Amino acid sequence: MISIQNEDISPEEIINALKAPEAGAVVSFLGVVRRDPDVASGLEVEAYEEMALERLREIAKAAKKRFEILDIAIVHRIGTLALGDNITFIASSAAHRSDAFAATEWALEEVKRTVPLWKKEI
Repeated sequence: MISIQNEDISPEEIINALKAPEAGAVVSFLGVVRRDPDVASGLEVEAYEEMALERLREIAKAAKKRFEILDIAIVHRIGTLALGDNITFIASSAAHRSDAFAATEWALEEVKRTVPLWKKEI
């Protein structure tokens, strides 16, 4: 599952989709909007959606080649998000937890580094 969406992210639904008889681990990361000195009440998140989706697909494909994982999900929210809202969710399934951890962390760093997303503090 690769998605840029306006609606809330459902981690449980995504994790259930990644479970498989061969998977001994599903490792996930859920990013939430937090308060920091520049964020009073939330974020306005925008994306160049076509390019962002293409880049998310490339990251998923690269993760499958780079790590011994069965599947990966990368979901990012756009729109107006309040403090505590889910903003990004990445999960990987693999036979072994070390592969799932490594793929999930690598994908998160690639999303932050390369996907055209813009966050404005509210």
